[in-house]
Amino acid sequence: MPFNFAALANPGRAPGGFSLPLVDVYIDINHSPGAGSQEFLAGRPGMAETVDAWEYAVSVDGWGARFYPFVPGQGARSTASFTVVKTSVTTFAVTIPRWYFRGDPESWGYAVVVLGRSSTPGVPMSVGVDPGQDSFGGGVPGRAAPPYIDMLVPEETSQRRILGAYKSGQDITIPFVRPE
Repeated sequence: MPFNFAALANPGRAPGGFSLPLVDVYIDINHSPGAGSQEFLAGRPGMAETVDAWEYAVSVDGWGARFYPFVPGQGARSTASFTVVKTSVTTFAVTIPRWYFRGDPESWGYAVVVLGRSSTPGVPMSVGVDPGQDSFGGGVPGRAAPPYIDMLVPEETSQRRILGAYKSGQDITIPFVRPE
């Protein structure tokens, strides 16, 4: 899985060569309601549509990648870690062996979100009204802003609409995209 950014700074001196972005990839392998989780990893608010319930998640930062299979009745827990490699000044990648997954990747759905990584490992940076040492700015006073700063969205929608739902007190629903 390659990830490309405009820049990859490393003020936290992560072994992967970058320390600020935290990227989550959620994979729905069957497009079947109730077969996976609609809730995202801890600290990630919002939900997936019922038909996009995910079976696998991968969370990547400059310290590595963690693999989370969802097990009904048990939730998601990290079962493996992988090395992340900075392949250029703007790109990093992680390789996860195919045998970790089941199903046909041609039919999978994907949700990809970018968050900031806080100083606590695996915890997203929050979004407040004003920026701080461990938070982004731009949130609305009196409402908890979702920590997402970028995401892959289907052509017919926009990040602004999806993320803006919190301003009216609604949960956000993160869309999945599928190969055509």
